[in-house]
Amino acid sequence: MGKREAPILKNIIHYSASHYFRQFLSILTAFIRPKLLSPEYFGLWNLMKTIQTYAAYSHMGARSSMRYQIPFHLARNEKKEINQIKGAAFWGAFFINGVIALFLLFSAFLDRFDLIERIGLLSFAFIVLLQGYCEYKIALLKSYQAFKGISRANYIQYTLMFLSTICFIWFWGIIGAFFSLIFSLGIMALYFKIKAPENETLNFNPTIFIKLVRYGFPILMFNIITILIRTSDRILVSSLIGMEALGHYSIAIMILGFLMNVPGVSREIIEPKIMEQKGQRASEIWMREYFIQPAINTAYLMPLLIGGVFFFLPFFIKMVLPAYEAGIVPAHILLAGGYFLALSYTVRGVIVAMDLQLQAAWVMMIALFVNVVAGILFIRADFGISGIALGSSLSFGVLWISQLIFLCMKDLILKNLIVSHLLSLGLPFLAMLLSIELIQYICAALPITNELIAALVKLIFFFGIWLALMWIKKDTHTVMNRFSAK
Repeated sequence: MGKREAPILKNIIHYSASHYFRQFLSILTAFIRPKLLSPEYFGLWNLMKTIQTYAAYSHMGARSSMRYQIPFHLARNEKKEINQIKGAAFWGAFFINGVIALFLLFSAFLDRFDLIERIGLLSFAFIVLLQGYCEYKIALLKSYQAFKGISRANYIQYTLMFLSTICFIWFWGIIGAFFSLIFSLGIMALYFKIKAPENETLNFNPTIFIKLVRYGFPILMFNIITILIRTSDRILVSSLIGMEALGHYSIAIMILGFLMNVPGVSREIIEPKIMEQKGQRASEIWMREYFIQPAINTAYLMPLLIGGVFFFLPFFIKMVLPAYEAGIVPAHILLAGGYFLALSYTVRGVIVAMDLQLQAAWVMMIALFVNVVAGILFIRADFGISGIALGSSLSFGVLWISQLIFLCMKDLILKNLIVSHLLSLGLPFLAMLLSIELIQYICAALPITNELIAALVKLIFFFGIWLALMWIKKDTHTVMNRFSAK
């Protein structure tokens, strides 16, 4: 291995390890919060966290552009241009975050909120500012390929988050949950200030900020619509049913988020390969290898994960989080929709590679509309949080189908590939539902009273059925080959 490759490999190893560490502690922390909070306060926490989720996009794409522009100018040793880009990206996002923080501060003093909600709004005013600073520093480190610093930051931040969540919530309840975010982000901001200080004064150039936004906004817009589709359900629950119901529903949100880690990681790996292969190979070859085949693999792998979580979830919730049993049915419904959400992840890489993300964002508005309207209709039909989950699952299906139709309209090769493989993408979903229903029916007739044993029996039946199906259809997908090879 050449001298230049060793640091790259070392960076990949360190960064990947810190990424998985972050994922593990994030999942563990997510399961601890509902254990320590009541359903009402856990619902409030998830609603407040939506503020942080949306605020992460306040840079309007400027930070995304910075990650590509700085390496370009760095190679040409253009320090002045680099400093201008840094100043525009930092101050542009800071001004927008400042407006958001002021709005939250103002809202905290309105009569419609109680004391806890006011403290939450005040807390997130600071969280938005701290998060903006930390995310700017992380984007800057990525621009300079300083992944070792990001890796350290991941270890520090998520360890602090885990420990402070347990300690602060134990002593101060929901207020402690807010303060744990401020504490961990505050320490991280201090860490970046010491370890990655700015050597020069950063000045704001609005013209450069606008250029950065123009370059990065299409990708950002695509991501924003995706986030809106995934978060609009919690807003509907809190506003139309109540905070306690949102707490129960948050279990479903948490489980879906856990499940989506698998296609999320796959997307991070595949998308750079799509960009790399697009210019080197014929269209049909890279589309088949990096879009169709990963989509088919996802279609066969996700039911295995969904089925496992589906059957084990009731036992887990009743044993670990008994106060959240009302969230089991919505979680089951969202799990079914997760199949289509995972498939939509495989579509994004092609859309970005073909530079169609801004156009696709408008098409995705259909799914957002379905999510909101279906959720409202199902609530009025007295389906409660299960109706919200059903509306979200329907919107995930609409999201995937609308993306496929959009791609078919844009490229003839893609149209032919999608149409010829549509059956392979849809049949696993039907087989999954039929297998689950069959196993539920059979096991209901068995004389098993122990819930753990019942869950294990269902898992064994389901895995047996699904692995047999995957073996029969092994010529269609490559999942079995990858397991045997790795």
